[in-house]
Amino acid sequence: MTEIINGSDSNEVHQISGKLKGRDSLWVSKSSIRFFLCGFVYLTYFTSLAVIGQYLSLFFQSKGFGGKTMGMLTSIAPLTSFLLTPVWGRILNQQRSQEDSSSGRTVSLPLLYSTIIISVIFQVSVILVNDATSMMVVKTLTGIFHAPVKPLLDAFIMDHIDKSIFGKVRLFGIIGTGLGSFWGGKILLYMPSNDDKVSFMASLLSGYNLLFVLHGLLLFPTVLGMQCLRFLQDESSLAPAMSQREVPFPTSPNHNTQEIPNKSLTSYILHDLDHIIFFLIIYVMGTSGGVSDAFTSPRFREAGLDTDHIGKSRVCSSIAGSIMFWFSSSLVEALGRENVLILSLACNSIRFALLRIMDRPLQGYLAETIRGGIFGSFWSSSTIYSSQIGPPTMRPTLLMVLNGVYNGIGRSTGSLLGGRIQAQVGTETLFGIIAMTNLSMALSAFVYQYFVRPAMKRSKDFAEHKQV
Repeated sequence: MTEIINGSDSNEVHQISGKLKGRDSLWVSKSSIRFFLCGFVYLTYFTSLAVIGQYLSLFFQSKGFGGKTMGMLTSIAPLTSFLLTPVWGRILNQQRSQEDSSSGRTVSLPLLYSTIIISVIFQVSVILVNDATSMMVVKTLTGIFHAPVKPLLDAFIMDHIDKSIFGKVRLFGIIGTGLGSFWGGKILLYMPSNDDKVSFMASLLSGYNLLFVLHGLLLFPTVLGMQCLRFLQDESSLAPAMSQREVPFPTSPNHNTQEIPNKSLTSYILHDLDHIIFFLIIYVMGTSGGVSDAFTSPRFREAGLDTDHIGKSRVCSSIAGSIMFWFSSSLVEALGRENVLILSLACNSIRFALLRIMDRPLQGYLAETIRGGIFGSFWSSSTIYSSQIGPPTMRPTLLMVLNGVYNGIGRSTGSLLGGRIQAQVGTETLFGIIAMTNLSMALSAFVYQYFVRPAMKRSKDFAEHKQV
């Protein structure tokens, strides 16, 4: 009798084991599909941004605007993004449904869809205006609705993948940036803008107008990819992915995953000096990015290079960025996140020094290759670091803060101050100032990491030991 029971139990165990293996195999299969869908979303979204984004400063130049006006126009969207970060954070918390919270979702998909669609409508409408005032109004409206898109998209992707492979997925975005920039340059070179005598519909098929149209059209497959991801998520519970991906916050022996400490956003960020230094580095990198956005393409023109060279330089940037995104987790593990940030600042200094002395294509290609490598390692590690400052439910808001500091106040500061400095002393001197700023911040971060921080830790340990 005992043998029969044991045999029956054994068969039952084998049957259950087989079912579990089948389910795990299905989960692995869906994980692979999920990985490539996330990559497709990033690829199409960043191709859409890059096809016009790299050439916005040249578009403003074609309208007859000077350096100061170009700086103001370039700064509007990032400044709006920074100012509206708390507003969008509150809207996000209100829009998140109970169903989303219980299933582990941190992003309201209808909110993400609506902000993408409205922002692209305003962005494309730029082609209908010619004076600076009207363009500032349109750019402001674009910035209002585009402010939450990137952090919401990053949070949405993180809902569907393991955070350890975020860099590998994110590399599709920088590949899209390279593709968009490359083909945008080709279009401007071989399909320049028609004169004012042609019809409006004909003008949409050439020059900068065509780039804006492509920017809008390329977002349709982005939305389709997100909908496919949500369909997969609805088909299979998200709980297995969440349990494999992260430990609920806080990590105490008797914690309840539904109970989150009642702390404000500022308390999560300001309670640790490391967080403050981190966001200061993000701000400096964002300021450099604002200067780069507004004046790198005009600097290529000053050096006698055309839009084809600009597009090729961005391909070099994308290749380097793809490699660094793929190996970003290994790089952080080998060097440490703090050292990655310090090296990013130092390399950024070298990049702007190269742009300052640039007089041939090779120097431009090398500078943009450095840019891609910096961004690949810097942004992947920064995104993961920011998402871990607070509990998972605050991830979209924390990523909005990261985006607000880098793409918001940082880039707007760079565009505004860069425009004023460029108007007075020229682009070469401006790039020299930015190179020295990055080098100074790298040295300051190095001193903090290896001298100030250890001294503070020793002082704290001594105080605790004295109390005991």
